[in-house]
Amino acid sequence: MHRPCRSTALVLICALAGCASPTIPDRAEEDTGTETKAESGHAALARAVELAKQQLAQVELANRAAQEASAAEIAAAETELAAATRALSIHVDRAAPLARSTAELELRGQETQVHEVEEELSQLKLMYAEQDLADQTREMVIARSERRLAQARAELDIARRALALLVEAEQPAENEALAATVAEKERALATARRDARVEWNAKQIERLQAEHALLDAQEALAEAATDES
Repeated sequence: MHRPCRSTALVLICALAGCASPTIPDRAEEDTGTETKAESGHAALARAVELAKQQLAQVELANRAAQEASAAEIAAAETELAAATRALSIHVDRAAPLARSTAELELRGQETQVHEVEEELSQLKLMYAEQDLADQTREMVIARSERRLAQARAELDIARRALALLVEAEQPAENEALAATVAEKERALATARRDARVEWNAKQIERLQAEHALLDAQEALAEAATDES
């Protein structure tokens, strides 16, 4: 008696049991689907590696740009501090002493002027006392000399007050202003250096994160290749 083949018997058993006829899978189709999924997963991992590389390159580029910007800011702050320090030094060592010497010289000149006019007035009074001149002429000459003396004394007083103002108020105020500028520039430089350190630390963290992401992607790709083999 002829016996049905295995596949025919399987179909009959399923029919008697009320189940649908099974479909016998094609082994070639299963292999092809598995290979397709594996290839798709491998491609995704490879893309992840490339993206991680690009991200790391962008982070490194941003890091270099930040370092250059910080270096430029620090250099500018250093230049401004040097200029402020130089201005203070010039004022203290050269400009202030020169201004004071000039004012003192002006004061001595006015003192000499007053002394000379006083002597001239005394001589005029002696000379006119010995000569027989009209009272009106004598009084006119002496009055002119007295006016010159009053003018010289007024200029002497102004020179004294100008020197006192220069020494007691103007130069100390300018010293304080220049010193304050130097202190401000020192703080600006310290801030620029601190900000540069903070920025550098932040960029180092970003770089380490990008490097770790790349290593993780490369390890995943390597593991997938090992599993396939």
